[in-house]
Formats: sequence, C-alpha cells, structure tokens
Amino acid sequence: QDKFGYSVSIQDDTAVVGAIGVDGTSKDCGAVTVINIRWQTVSFVQKEYVALEGTDMSVAISLQRDKKHAYDALTIGYSTSDLTAVGVDREKFESCQDIDLSFRDGCGDYEQTSGKVSY
Repeated sequence: QDKFGYSVSIQDDTAVVGAIGVDGTSKDCGAVTVINIRWQTVSFVQKEYVALEGTDMSVAISLQRDKKHAYDALTIGYSTSDLTAVGVDREKFESCQDIDLSFRDGCGDYEQTSGKVSY
C-alpha cells in the first residue's frame, strides 16, 4: 500500500523511485529510494539458452557489457531458473543421486545454481 513506483526518474545509471504512501514521521508522508541501475549495462549474448534433459550436462552462458561502461567495476548476482521444471539446491541434488530413479521423490528436475560475476 506504499505505492512504490508512483513516480520514477531515471538519469544515466541512477533511478529515483517515489512511494507516496510510506508512513514515516507522519501518515503517508512518503519516501524516495535511489537505486543504482548500472546492472543494465550487462546483457546475455543470446536470447535463449537450452539444455536438453538427459543430453546436456551443462550449458555455457555468455554475458556482454555496454562498451561505454566496460572499465567500471561491477558485480552481478545470478541464479538458474526454469519455468517448466523444478530445481533443487546442491545438497538435495547430490543426496538424490544415490537414490534409484523410481524412488526419487522431491528431488526436482535439475540442480539450481547461483553465484556472482565480477567485472
């Protein structure tokens, strides 16, 4: 109910976002959040990456940066996701590898991963 995003201003790599419903020193006094959006200078080389179940054990995903910002230090967090499959963490995935396929319950379809890429 804070109405975050009621007003937005973007200039270069900074976004300023207003929330008129935030209660602070008085009811609905509002708030503003300043966000560094330099992460938008990073994009995927391809629009889609495909891993075929039972065929591909891994997929190489390539990122690229806007050349105007190529020398700025930047760290981007990532995690895997699949809209049509269920991922599990490394511990669960590894424990499921020791279970016969016909008895695997709650083991998901793939191992989710996450990490950071620093430039």
